[in-house]
Amino acid sequence: MRTLRAQACAMCLLTLTAAWPQAANLIGNAGFEDDTDADDIPDGWAISRNGDPRSSVAVHSQAAHSGAQCVRITNATPIQPMVWTALVSDPTEVEPGASYSVSVWARTQAASQCYLAVAFAEGGRLGRPLGGEHRMYLPGGTRDWRAYSSIVTVPPNCRSLTMRLACDDVTESLLADDVSLTRLPIRLSGLSECREDRPFGGVFPRSAPGLPKHLVVMDATALPNDERIAATALQGLVNRGGAQIYLVQPTNPPRYDELWLDTIREQGYTGNPRSEGTLGDLLARFGDSVSGTVVYDPQLPGTVHAACLLAGIGSALPVSPELAGRLPLPVLHDLRGRWTRNVDAYRFVVDNHWDEMSHHVLAWLHPNLAATELDYRIQHNILAVWQSGYGDDLPGSDPAAEELFIHEILARMPANIPVMGWPSYAEAQGLTEYQCVRLCSEYGKFLPGFGCSNLSVHTAIRPRVGAFRSWRRTPRTERSIERDKVYIALSVLESGDALWYWQLRQREVWADPARGRVPVSWCMNPTLCDVLPAIAQWYCENAAPGDTFFAAPSGIGYMLAPYYASRFTDDDRERIWREFVAETDTYCRRMGMRGIELHTDGVAPDALRPTLERYVSGIKGLKYILNDFTRFPAINAGNARYMVGDTAVFHTLTQYKSWTLSTELANRDRDTEVAYLLQEIQANTPAELPAFMSAMVTSWTFFPSWIEELASRLPPEYEVVNTDELAELCRR
Repeated sequence: MRTLRAQACAMCLLTLTAAWPQAANLIGNAGFEDDTDADDIPDGWAISRNGDPRSSVAVHSQAAHSGAQCVRITNATPIQPMVWTALVSDPTEVEPGASYSVSVWARTQAASQCYLAVAFAEGGRLGRPLGGEHRMYLPGGTRDWRAYSSIVTVPPNCRSLTMRLACDDVTESLLADDVSLTRLPIRLSGLSECREDRPFGGVFPRSAPGLPKHLVVMDATALPNDERIAATALQGLVNRGGAQIYLVQPTNPPRYDELWLDTIREQGYTGNPRSEGTLGDLLARFGDSVSGTVVYDPQLPGTVHAACLLAGIGSALPVSPELAGRLPLPVLHDLRGRWTRNVDAYRFVVDNHWDEMSHHVLAWLHPNLAATELDYRIQHNILAVWQSGYGDDLPGSDPAAEELFIHEILARMPANIPVMGWPSYAEAQGLTEYQCVRLCSEYGKFLPGFGCSNLSVHTAIRPRVGAFRSWRRTPRTERSIERDKVYIALSVLESGDALWYWQLRQREVWADPARGRVPVSWCMNPTLCDVLPAIAQWYCENAAPGDTFFAAPSGIGYMLAPYYASRFTDDDRERIWREFVAETDTYCRRMGMRGIELHTDGVAPDALRPTLERYVSGIKGLKYILNDFTRFPAINAGNARYMVGDTAVFHTLTQYKSWTLSTELANRDRDTEVAYLLQEIQANTPAELPAFMSAMVTSWTFFPSWIEELASRLPPEYEVVNTDELAELCRR
C-alpha cells in the first residue's frame, strides 16, 4: 500500500527518465552575437556591480564556443560579502510553478567561484517572498569548453526571471557562451505531500532505552577503510537489539569518542567497557547478527551507498571484494560490473526496495564518507545519495541525472524529515551549502549536519527529566535600562545547528578558560536532546552563567524559511509549516530555549512578517527571533529591530567575512578579526539610544578569549548582554 501511495505521489516525476523534446530557448541574444551599441556589452544584457570589485565584463571575439563572440569575465577581488560583478540578462517572462532547464557553455582559466544564476522576481503572498536565486557553480581551475546544466523551478506567483553570470572570487578568465533557458515537460511544484505516519516519536528514530553495564568497545581509528565500514555496519546491526557496541572512530579533533565515552561513564549511564581488538573479534562475539555480505564495486563509488542500504535490509555487511574473500560469510549481493553510473545504483535500490527503507530520514553523503553515521543508517535502513558537481571527476558521476534523481526522492518522501550528511566534500566538491539547503527546504526537508559517530549508542541514553534545562539554574535579575547605552548581544549564529559540531568542535571551544567572563549566546539544534542526549546534558550542566542557548536555524533543523515546503500545494504547505513549528515548540520547551534563529535569505522585514507570525503564534513563550547570519542589503540600523506581538525580532547588523578554503580560516589572526568585527559593530550601531543590536561572532574564528578581547575594546557606551537579556530590555 505504501508503494502505491509513493508512486501516486511521484506521478508528476515519471518523465524524469524519459527523453525530453527540444524546447525553444527563451533567452534573447543567448550567444552574445548582437552588440549594436558597440560598448562591449551584448544587447539584452547589462552589468550589475556592488561594492568596489576589480573586475571586467566584455564581449570577446577570439575564442567563442559558437558563432563569432562570447563574453569574458575577469575578477581580481578576493571573495567578500556583498561585493560582486555580474552580467545580467533582461527579464524573461516565465510561468509560475513551471520547471526549466538552464545551461551555459563555459571555458575557464584559473577560475574560482564562477556561476550561472537564475534570479527570481520579487513578490509573493502567504509568507512566500519570491526573491533569491538558483545558482549553478562551475568547476574551478582551468577547463576547456563544456556545457553545464541544471533544473530551476519558478516560485509561485513569480512571472519573470533574469540570468546572471558572475565570478565572486579571483578569476583570470571565465568565457561564457550559448546561455539557454528551456521549458521542461515535468511538474516539480504544486505537489501533494506523500504523507506517512512516523513510526517513532520525535524527529529521529532512536535506539531502545538504556545502555549495558559494560559496552563492547573497539578502536577503529587505524582500520583500513573497508574494514571500518564493515565494523560500523556490524555495530548498527547488533545495536538494533539494544546498544552494545561502541567504536572509537577517527575524529577531528582526535580521540573525542574516547572523551565522550568517559563522560557517559561519569554520568552513570554505563560502567567500565570491555575491549575487542579486531573486526574478527567482533564477528566472533556477534556473528549471529550477520547473514552475509554485500560486495560493492571499487570502480563505481555509488555502489558503496547501495551496498550499505542492501546490507541493512538483509542484515549483512557491506564489504570490498578483497574483504569479502577474507570473511567466512556468504555473499548475498555482488554489485561489481552492474552499472556504469552511480545514479543507476541509487535508482536500483529505490526501485526494488522502497518499502524496506526508511522514508523518514535521508542521508546526503559523498561515497568516500560511507562510514559516517553508518551504524545509525544501517540500524534504520536509511538511504544515502550523492549529487556530484561538474568538477568532482568522481568515477560514474552524471550531475544532471543525479539532480533529477534527488528531486524525485525529495518529492517521494514525507515532509519535515531530516537530511543527514552534507552536500559538499573536501574543497568544493558536490553542491554548495546554499544550493542544497534551498533545494531541501523547498521540499520541506531540513539538514541537521553530518559526522556524528556512535549514534546507535547515544540515542539509547535517556537523561533525567529537567537535565536539559539545568543551564537556566542562575536566577534572572531585572536589569535597569540606561538611556545612553547600546545593548549588544554577541552570538554564535552558525554551526550550532550541526549535531556533529557539539560532539567535536564545540567542546574544544568550551575549553577556553575565558568562557563565562563575557555573555555569549550559542545557537543549538534543539533535537540534540534526542540524538546526542548525554552530550546535550553535559553542555547544559557545564554552562557558565553568561552562556545562553537558542534554537538554531530555523528550528528543529537548518532550512531556509522563506522557501520551506514551497513546492507543495497551499493546503499541504500550511499544514507542513504548522507541524514544523509545533515540533520546534516541543523541543525548545524541553531545552529551556526562549529564542530562535531563522535563516531568511535576506528577505526584507515587511515580506518576512507572515513567516515570523508562524513562529510567534506556534511557539509558546517565544521571547525573541534572530534573523540571518549576516547583514543583508535590505537591513540597516533603522529597521533591524521591531516587535511581532510580544516577541522581539532582531536582524543581524554585522557582516561575516566570506571564505572559500579551510586554509583561509586557519590563517586568520586574532587582532585582524577582532578589529574587523569591532568596525562592523560601530559602523552599524543604531543612532537612537538606548540601542539594541544583534552581532554575529563566527564559530570557526572566535574563541571565548577572542570575544572577551572584542568586548574590552568596545567603547564604554556599549554593554554586552545575552540574547535573553537583549529581548527583555527591548520589550520593556
